[in-house]
Amino acid sequence: MNVHTQIILLLLFSISINAQQGQILRTTELSEPFIDERDGQVYETITYKVVYPDKTNHSFTWMASNLNYAMDSSYCYDNIKEHCETYGRLYTWEAANEACPNSWHLPSDEEWYLLAFHFGGNCKCGDFLKSDSTLWKSPNSRGTNESMFNAIPSGLGSKMNTYYRIGWMAIFWSSNERDENTAWDWKLTSGSELQRWFGSKHAKNSIRCIKD
Repeated sequence: MNVHTQIILLLLFSISINAQQGQILRTTELSEPFIDERDGQVYETITYKVVYPDKTNHSFTWMASNLNYAMDSSYCYDNIKEHCETYGRLYTWEAANEACPNSWHLPSDEEWYLLAFHFGGNCKCGDFLKSDSTLWKSPNSRGTNESMFNAIPSGLGSKMNTYYRIGWMAIFWSSNERDENTAWDWKLTSGSELQRWFGSKHAKNSIRCIKD
């Protein structure tokens, strides 16, 4: 499914579930594209909104593609420029915490949990978050991308400057550190689960930015 079809069919994709005191409504909408003034790159954005039974609401806006801003401690997979153009750049954890443009930030674990919960929780949201793209190699299943999050298997790099798992894994930094040497990350692989794990702060992962 191409992006134009997604815009037509998924401009307002909603999921509602019954709650103890009424109905919780969850919606997904394309927002205004964001232009990064630092390098002129344009990012599609998505707003996820939750309306609670008492009519209060909460919304959060994510970029719909991996950040591709060149800076110190950011890398192209296998040092191939075309990979950055397709998959975005890979960042160490310290660089990731500085990479998002003004008014955006690296998402915390709490914000990743909120995203997962918006699409049924960690155990099932992966199918919604993964792109419907042939970039996902067998035996991985392509996602439905009903979230319009468009997660692609950008792989990762080690602190030893080796790269692996492109085509099989999407792995994103959280802003939360685990200890002095490691930080939390979130990954999508062959199944429908969004997994929280941790890795060396010197590893090289993708990042998504979320609006302040």
